[in-house]
Amino acid sequence: MTSTVSFPSHNWLDLPEILWYYICEHLSVIDIVYLSQTNQKLYQLINTDPFWIHLIRTHFGQRLWHLYCNLLFHQTNTTDLLYKSTHNQQEFERQYKQLPPTILRTGWTMAITAAQNNNIKGFAAAKRAKFYFPKLKHQLKMAITEKTFRSHLIFYEFNNEKLISFKQTVLLSKLVYFYLLDRKRLPVNSMFTCFDNLNLHPLCEKDSTSISEYVAHVDYKWLSAVRGSFIDVIPGEYQIVVRMKLDIVRYELQREDDNFSGEFTCIPEYGLMSNYTWDGEWFEMNYALNDKNWFEHSMGTITVYELSEVYFGMRVWMMPYKKYQILCDYIELKIVQ
Repeated sequence: MTSTVSFPSHNWLDLPEILWYYICEHLSVIDIVYLSQTNQKLYQLINTDPFWIHLIRTHFGQRLWHLYCNLLFHQTNTTDLLYKSTHNQQEFERQYKQLPPTILRTGWTMAITAAQNNNIKGFAAAKRAKFYFPKLKHQLKMAITEKTFRSHLIFYEFNNEKLISFKQTVLLSKLVYFYLLDRKRLPVNSMFTCFDNLNLHPLCEKDSTSISEYVAHVDYKWLSAVRGSFIDVIPGEYQIVVRMKLDIVRYELQREDDNFSGEFTCIPEYGLMSNYTWDGEWFEMNYALNDKNWFEHSMGTITVYELSEVYFGMRVWMMPYKKYQILCDYIELKIVQ
């Protein structure tokens, strides 16, 4: 006679809410979305502010939770502090018209912000970031209205995929979580060359080892200096990261008159800029460490106070001959936690 052992039946829906919170900490965002669609109880549990605020705090830490859940939508800056009143715009236009042609044509910040192409908005961004905001950084606050935030995330592409078409009724905390989780990457085929008036794309080629499919060549030529911009960047502190690969084109002994240096500059429309420089020693060290493999490198940190377009540019000098080459995959803004 065979005995059978019976186990008590358990209903997963009877689990305490806190356990579902812990379970969802280990799920991808798409899995959480699918889980919420399985039954009414989980739908109601997941579509609450406490749930998404818990995930924000767990995944991004106390600092970002405090900024994006408690401060960001409750702070304001005056127009005078931001230098964006009608009077300020007129003053920027006046200054722009007085620029010498040489500075307008060859100036680095002019090239990055596309001010060469009559972009007054970019010129104003460079002036604010370089001369005005450093003096006001203790008075400026990271601020955005909920309406503005929502208007830029209604049809939000999460990690380059159409995951959800957000409606105005979606919880603000849920929108914040998606924004913080999303990778803010710009592929090289979305960039342009500097020191031109034709908006030419940099020299790109397909590369199976790249993440964005294409890579750009940045070397000693003027047309290899690249620029681009991120649109509608929400206030916060961002680290600029470049995925790159280094290569030596010509193997020759170093000479006294050799000069290799590079520069990466990032300018937010309403924020503090960053400028990162490197030399031949930096190249040799990173080339030795990564041995022609792709690696990510930080190019500094920017602070964004209000919704901004964020401009960036990268260039190198190599004299008297071309020896090194930088292959660039993408530029990314990473929120500093």
